[in-house]
Amino acid sequence: MFVRTDAEGNIQSIDESEIVSSIYTSYFVNKIPFEPFFFMKSDSEKSQILVNIGVVLFIGAIIYFLLLLRGIYAPPVFILIYLFVIAYMVIDFIVWRKTGIRMIFLNSEGMHIYSGKNEKEEFIPYLSMTEINLHKKGARKVMNILLGGSADRVVPGVTLFSGKRKRITNDAFNDKKFERVIELLATRWGKRDNENSKGI
Repeated sequence: MFVRTDAEGNIQSIDESEIVSSIYTSYFVNKIPFEPFFFMKSDSEKSQILVNIGVVLFIGAIIYFLLLLRGIYAPPVFILIYLFVIAYMVIDFIVWRKTGIRMIFLNSEGMHIYSGKNEKEEFIPYLSMTEINLHKKGARKVMNILLGGSADRVVPGVTLFSGKRKRITNDAFNDKKFERVIELLATRWGKRDNENSKGI
């Protein structure tokens, strides 16, 4: 099920045929000069749970061996640290289930983002994007779409953001598709000023 919020803040359901119609208009009517649309759907909740369990087990093994190497292993210490890790992953899943991005749809006008269990729609026009900031934290890839603000690197490895932004990570997405979204978004965003000057 897909939903959107109207001008008055009311939630409305969207039929999938409406999305297909938008795709048809983008490609066959407007003749978009680049890949006309792109869907990226997140993994299922079951997949997310399995991934989180895998992460918990992996981190648990690392903590165990680190404590052994330092000669400070004690069951109470290990259990306490491990409980913090489990609590963090549980909270992370609950937050993702409630507000996490489930699907991204790029078309000629901008980026449609569907979030949460009800897949509530948020639309970000290309013209409202002032900067696209990319960085990695280990295996996690993070894309920050700035909407009027700026990114300032005060010290190496630390970036401070000002103003409104949309943060998207690859946590629940296929890496290749996530890279494709970045590529298409950067291509379309880079063309926005020229197209706007032509009245597009």
